[in-house]
Amino acid sequence: MKPELEQSDTERMHAIRSGDTDAFEKLMEDFQRPILAFVYRMIGDSDEAQDLAQEVFVRAYRAIQAPRFQLKKAALSTWLFQVARNAAIDHLRKRTRKPFLSSELFPGQRDALPAGTPQPDEQMATNELQTRIEKALMQLPQDQRTALTLSVYHQQTHEQIAAVLRCSTKSVESRIYRARKKLAQWLL
Repeated sequence: MKPELEQSDTERMHAIRSGDTDAFEKLMEDFQRPILAFVYRMIGDSDEAQDLAQEVFVRAYRAIQAPRFQLKKAALSTWLFQVARNAAIDHLRKRTRKPFLSSELFPGQRDALPAGTPQPDEQMATNELQTRIEKALMQLPQDQRTALTLSVYHQQTHEQIAAVLRCSTKSVESRIYRARKKLAQWLL
């Protein structure tokens, strides 16, 4: 049985198709950070991720405007992650392998330290661990990295991840298990 679309997703798509720019801006506002974070974790470069996240929304807008577009199997968020995954794959195919350079998703946010912020030595240890995790994540096969990223960082269900990856939920479970096992081996 196919999951039914939420009424808000259907209404949003119709509004965007009919030229409602506010509806598309709201879509971008709602999904900009999750898509940026996902793309970043897929390609490992914050500057390129920002450009690619914008490209994801351009692709999404063009797809929605296409005469044959139908959002029939999955929720809007799942479809957007599919668009983002495809854009990241295309990007990775085009570029030569670059070393991982940045451990920060949003540069400059660390400058303003809110109350309760860890001491600099604690922050440095946390940043080093985060960098090690991100480097290890980039070494995973793409299908495992995608499944793990969507599960851990975006709290997607196995069914939603299966829709993005176009595979079974058992395959998603297996990919996440293998990814976690590899990361544990590399990080311990």
